[in-house]
Amino acid sequence: MSENRFFKVYDANDVAVSALLLRRGELVFTIGEKHSFSLRGENIIFGAAEVLYGLEHNTLDTRMISVHAREGSDITKIPNANLKKFITLYNIGFNITRVIARAVQKSNDVIGQLNDRFIKENNLSKRHYITYYNMIRVMGTEAQRRGHPRLEAFIKLKEQSLAYRKGRLFTQSRKEIQSIEGRRIDEFKTEFPKEAVICKQNDPADNLFVLNRGQIRVMLGSEEVALIDKPGTIFGEMSLFLNEPRSATLIAASDALVTVIGRESLQAVSSRMPDFFMRISTTLWTRFKTNMEMIRELEQVKPDRARKELVNLQKEIEELMRSERIFWLREYSEEIQNAL
Repeated sequence: MSENRFFKVYDANDVAVSALLLRRGELVFTIGEKHSFSLRGENIIFGAAEVLYGLEHNTLDTRMISVHAREGSDITKIPNANLKKFITLYNIGFNITRVIARAVQKSNDVIGQLNDRFIKENNLSKRHYITYYNMIRVMGTEAQRRGHPRLEAFIKLKEQSLAYRKGRLFTQSRKEIQSIEGRRIDEFKTEFPKEAVICKQNDPADNLFVLNRGQIRVMLGSEEVALIDKPGTIFGEMSLFLNEPRSATLIAASDALVTVIGRESLQAVSSRMPDFFMRISTTLWTRFKTNMEMIRELEQVKPDRARKELVNLQKEIEELMRSERIFWLREYSEEIQNAL
């Protein structure tokens, strides 16, 4: 990007004090160190998600990416009071959400590229991170079953670690699907019996969904990559807002009650739920923030760090065995040793 053709609108980590309107021109959004995408056109509202999130949580959020505009672009700030009104209007709310969905999609692509590069450079590190994640996960389940508060606290601490999050990323080929809570619209609810196909990969996207009850399997080809089981989870919205084919097949893993909102019903739904687009936008922003944190971590990863993290975990487990006399942890220490 030539500096004399573009000017900075805002940087990553700037405080998000207001959304902006591109009256006309072109924007370039930079994700991470080397990845970017552009938007051009008229009357595009951007930088809104982080502001909406801040307004909803009574705080000031920060920008996660930097934005530059081509010289000659016409940009103006949107007062926050106006933004809260705009998001309730169907056409504006839809377009704000579509810009955010595009950013989430691009960040998903970047994670995929960085993940592929990481695997190519050091597949052993991937296996070490997966071992780390699996050890913490199964130890946590066993600690709860046996009732070890000291070990449960240790597990909760490790679940916040960089190594655990990387292992989870490599274990799950799809990010966890986020949830929105809110009012339901009864007439859009549909019962799906177990094994019913809700939508198929590569089909046109005409609906978005909200889980009310049950479980939904997310399938890429014949592989299950995620399980949606939290009531209030919204899914299928990305393809709908971006007007792209379904990226996955969705199958009821149990009898499920799902709110199905078709494209043709979005306007009616948003008129009955003034916070409809606000909730979807802030949910997508939360997902985008998670993606950006992972991108920054992947860009800074060092090939030998995974092994060191796993060695340290083994030492900590052995110390717990001695200090807390939790001797059944020995099998996990031995499993880590075999992985090393």
